Amino acid sequence: MATDAYSVLNKSVIDTDLRKEVYQRFFWNKFTGFPKVNPTTQKWTLTGSPIERFAKFKLTGRNQLMISMLRNVYGYGKDGSATLLSNEEDLSFLYAKLFVHLKRQGISLPDEVEAEKINWMKIAKDYQPALVRWFAGYLNSDVSAAIYEGYSRHITAATASKGLGITKRYNKNNWFWDGTDKNFTTNEQTFSYTSATWKQAIVDGLDTLDTADVFNMDLLEALTPMVSASNIIPWSLDGEDIYPLIIHSRQMATLRQSNYWSRDVATAGLRGKTNPIFNYAVAKLGKFLIFVDDVIVRLPYWAQASTLNYFDYSAAVNVGDAAGQYEKVQLPDTTSQDAAGAILVGASAVGETLFSDLEYAKESDDYGMVKSLAAKRFYGFNRMDYFDEEIVASGGTTPTDQELPQSAIINTYVS
Repeated sequence: MATDAYSVLNKSVIDTDLRKEVYQRFFWNKFTGFPKVNPTTQKWTLTGSPIERFAKFKLTGRNQLMISMLRNVYGYGKDGSATLLSNEEDLSFLYAKLFVHLKRQGISLPDEVEAEKINWMKIAKDYQPALVRWFAGYLNSDVSAAIYEGYSRHITAATASKGLGITKRYNKNNWFWDGTDKNFTTNEQTFSYTSATWKQAIVDGLDTLDTADVFNMDLLEALTPMVSASNIIPWSLDGEDIYPLIIHSRQMATLRQSNYWSRDVATAGLRGKTNPIFNYAVAKLGKFLIFVDDVIVRLPYWAQASTLNYFDYSAAVNVGDAAGQYEKVQLPDTTSQDAAGAILVGASAVGETLFSDLEYAKESDDYGMVKSLAAKRFYGFNRMDYFDEEIVASGGTTPTDQELPQSAIINTYVS
């Protein structure tokens, strides 16, 4: 009995160590808040952080969590004695359906002496760096998948491969920069609630990008009213309203070359003194806190008609191959992969459902001889898109009423 208790205690220690190391490499961890749930009403109070981590919830025969919100109030109101009756804003509830699923990765052990194969906790420590690198890279790109495609990849994966088979839902805020007219309207695409139609429209938008449509200071100036018009709520951090903006290094290169970059950076507001997040950023311009990360920001691979992939490529157009090296940096291609989708997030942009955190598991045979080692996490990343109650209740397959997302994809040309 004492031995069992000792084993449980030691497993808890190495599980905690695994999580700590992964979270240190997890880019989005510093943008994560922890909502509270009312035990009586089961309503969640959100933190306003870009990532909301929902934990300590119950799953009873289902793999989803429903989050409600009141509609935002828009419009101009009424002046003076103008009639307000029957002209009030509709404050009915909208709902976001968040999915959760199991993800595992394992390694088979090389030949070792028998004593080491029995002491599996020592093995876990020896091989922990490999699992840490893999899980951190996967989780980082999983948040990107939620922003680009609606959900993390093990949720949209086909049921034949043991995914949930949920249909990808591409971001409604896909914006395409036109460097000639210096706006987002010239290349604007018509949104459709039909997933396949909107996917094709995104492909058409990517096709419009040419060498003039690069990321620069003109884009940042046009981005401010675009974000405001799209009702993306900023993240309040240390008394400042900010929008984290993650761009690709190829986008950063053209931004540095654009007019007024050096001047505007030199005269930008002082960085925060208490929160280390400001120190991770390369610049703060207005409300935009700019980061550069070539794993977070993807180079979409597209082809007519309706081919749009952010993570699965042929070896010819991606450093990582189709086997799933999602943490690898991509290389631009002159014909089918010459765009980058910068990511902007506001408050409560992504919901993370965390049913159980990272922990070790082992496979043994022949009286305790360890054959392989794995790490597992029961979670999901979901873009926080809210739909009307009736549509959600019917499955949400063809939504027609949606609150605007709290994230955006800024598509530009790269080379």
